[in-house]
Amino acid sequence: MRRFFARWVPMSEDSDAQAAADSSVEQEIVGRLDAAGLAEPLLGQPDPFPSIAPSLLSADHIENYVRKTGMIAPFHLGGGRKARLKKASYEGRIGSRAYQYNEQGSLISVSMDDGVLVVPANSIVFVESGIDFRLPDYMAIRFNLQILHVHRGLLLGTGPLVDPGFWGKLCIPLHNLTDEPYTIPLDEGLIWIEFTKTTSNPRHGRDALGEPQQKAQFWDIEKFIRKAAAAPRGRAEPVAIRSSIPSMVTTANDKADAASKASEQAAKDAKLAAEDARHAAEDSEKAKSTLHRLGFGAALAGVIAIFSLLLSLASLYASYYWSIKSDIDEIQVKVDGAGAALSELKNRVSSMRNDDRAQLLEDQIRYLRNELLRLRRAAPADVGGGDVIPNPETRPVPRGADAAAPPSAADPIDAR
Repeated sequence: MRRFFARWVPMSEDSDAQAAADSSVEQEIVGRLDAAGLAEPLLGQPDPFPSIAPSLLSADHIENYVRKTGMIAPFHLGGGRKARLKKASYEGRIGSRAYQYNEQGSLISVSMDDGVLVVPANSIVFVESGIDFRLPDYMAIRFNLQILHVHRGLLLGTGPLVDPGFWGKLCIPLHNLTDEPYTIPLDEGLIWIEFTKTTSNPRHGRDALGEPQQKAQFWDIEKFIRKAAAAPRGRAEPVAIRSSIPSMVTTANDKADAASKASEQAAKDAKLAAEDARHAAEDSEKAKSTLHRLGFGAALAGVIAIFSLLLSLASLYASYYWSIKSDIDEIQVKVDGAGAALSELKNRVSSMRNDDRAQLLEDQIRYLRNELLRLRRAAPADVGGGDVIPNPETRPVPRGADAAAPPSAADPIDAR
């Protein structure tokens, strides 16, 4: 390995030609140990290239400062179309460590044993840069994700500024926005780094994180991550830095599953309801058909039943009427005969006032009168237009052949 920190030689026209000739072969110009040996003696020293204007550094100025100050390492030149040095930026790759928070909220290491980094779908993975930074007090950098990764769905915060004086490794959070794992080979570029020379070597302002004077250089990105995840004010536990997409997807899936089950149940209920409605309609049609079939017969049976009832009532009434009429006619004959006999007895009594039998005859007459009155009360006043039973005291004695013969004086009269 070549070491350049012992003596820096400006690039000459011959070296430019040689570099051009070897541009297809990548070479490490400044290694990690070389950079440490170059940077430490220059701490607090003035800018070695005051003629370079404060601005965004171009490729040749980047190389000059790296060779002189060791501000980044390792530093490579050559490589043809895959050269790490571009016109105004330098390529950064993934380092040897990566971390992510698991579902339980614990920070775990991500394995890269196969020479690739796999960023799970919808997740955040923290990777360290493959470059060591030892920035002079007048040099600041910005870095951005390579456009290829952006187009493939990888996300990185846009253009973070790293202050002058920073010593350490960059902690780069990668957010995979896709629903598929994202694979990055470790020998391919991840970010592009820009170098900006400031207008002066400031004596004021807060010191940068990792500045060597603070004795707190940031070579371990795990410290960065845990500091960022430290419990904020009002919380007792650290915050696990994870993507919210998986939990949202899980919640959405749970709700979708619940909705699907509810929909299936609703479909089953609707099917059962439809079956019930169909059965009800069939039963209704059957009942309607039965009523149509039985309606006329039921109506005719009802008419016949009513007619039969009326006929029975009429027959009963007729039977009752003629039975009563016969009894009344018989009573009427007896009453007529009794009335005639009574009149004859009255006549006899009138002519027998002085006879010994007068008292007996009057008792007989009283008895007959009471019997006639009883019969008169028991018989209906009018049945089917029949005659009223006459008062035996006022009814005239019938004449003619149909009249009952009056009893003679010799006929015995039963006083019972």
